Amino acid sequence: MATFEAQVEALTTISIDGSSNPNQTQLTQFLTDGAKEVLNALPINIQRKYGTTNTLNNSSTTLTLGTSKILSVTRYDGTIQQPARQVDPRLRGRISDSSEVIFATATDPAYYIHNGVVVIYPTPTATKTADVETLNFPSVAYGDSAITKFPDDAEYLVVIYAAIKSLQAALSAYQSKIPVHSDQDGTFTSSNTSSQGWEKVRFLLESEEDTELSSATVQSLSSEMQQFVQEYNFYQAQQQKLQADYDKGIQLLLDGA
Repeated sequence: MATFEAQVEALTTISIDGSSNPNQTQLTQFLTDGAKEVLNALPINIQRKYGTTNTLNNSSTTLTLGTSKILSVTRYDGTIQQPARQVDPRLRGRISDSSEVIFATATDPAYYIHNGVVVIYPTPTATKTADVETLNFPSVAYGDSAITKFPDDAEYLVVIYAAIKSLQAALSAYQSKIPVHSDQDGTFTSSNTSSQGWEKVRFLLESEEDTELSSATVQSLSSEMQQFVQEYNFYQAQQQKLQADYDKGIQLLLDGA
């Protein structure tokens, strides 16, 4: 199966390597961000299919979350698993104070998250353990071709997300390439349609946001400028198309769930 980098390149026509814009490091971040966004969009019953249960006991009483998010917390009271309620970490001292209304008990346990660590009260023991169900957000590298513990039918949405972000990076790079002093006499004039040279391109793309330039306008530019504008137009049109595909795909995923 093709790598995610190859799939993004096919959607964008951008050749991605270590020094391109975007580069491979950025693509890895886009893919990782996309996987997180897609997982967060899923209803919790589907998220649980790809979750992990972490059991806490007397030898491991707390859990460091890292990049995960909590789906549920329960504690065994000696008979059944009791759901634990979440408490604001600023009130953490009160859940162990029997005089407080929010005091936590074996049949009404509580937990809080402080500095990225999950703490449960009453403290888990060897016989009265606690389960923290988490959804782990994967790191997805540009050279990968699959994502572990992730719905297979949603992987293409991660690729589309990364392709959209790649096109946005490319568009930003294109705009930065337009010379500042670009008119024929070498001076900078106000951005308007009477400007010539690259200043006219800047006006059309940035001020007017005119991505559907008329053929007459394009023809009035030099061949280099024509190619620049045409590539810019393609990237922007492709970004809009992929965004529509992504939104539709997310909705189909939710409908199927």
